[in-house]
Amino acid sequence: MQPATQASPQIASPAVALEGQIKVNKVSKSYGVEDFTRTVVRNCSFTIEPGKLTVMIGPSGCGKTTLIRLLAGFERPNAGSITIDGKPIVGPGVDRMVVFQETALFPWMTTYDNIMYGPRARGENTAEARNFAELLLEKVGLGAFKKKYPSQLSGGMQRRAELARSMINKPKVMILDEPFRGLDAMTKR
Repeated sequence: MQPATQASPQIASPAVALEGQIKVNKVSKSYGVEDFTRTVVRNCSFTIEPGKLTVMIGPSGCGKTTLIRLLAGFERPNAGSITIDGKPIVGPGVDRMVVFQETALFPWMTTYDNIMYGPRARGENTAEARNFAELLLEKVGLGAFKKKYPSQLSGGMQRRAELARSMINKPKVMILDEPFRGLDAMTKR
């Protein structure tokens, strides 16, 4: 499995720097115990450069989601190392945001409140954060749906709300598991 890389479009937001180089060095990950061990990722090495869109493509079960969990810091490799900006990834961090394959919006919150979750959780419910949330809502085509709950949105709209909820946190790296799930062809472009 080889990551494919190309230049990514930038979304204008305050204080965005091109940080976020990730290096995966000889990483292996196995699950199980004793004779029932299954190696999912073996001796994997690659570099993701800042400001680039990197895509992992491979058949089901080849280790893509395991690599996502390792990059996010939800799991640790059995061997090798993963760094972001030269610092080891030893757990989850605000420098990396994951948009999961499954819908992860809070069903009791409106679209706007879901997007503002990160800033509010950090005590940053500022005018700048609220303005950025409004900008993101418009950018992803949900400006008219900010008071709607997830159950009132289509699957594609929920996916766009999840993307906006990650983008408001201005992470160095966004990790997307099946990012176009539920999006029509026009929205994907």
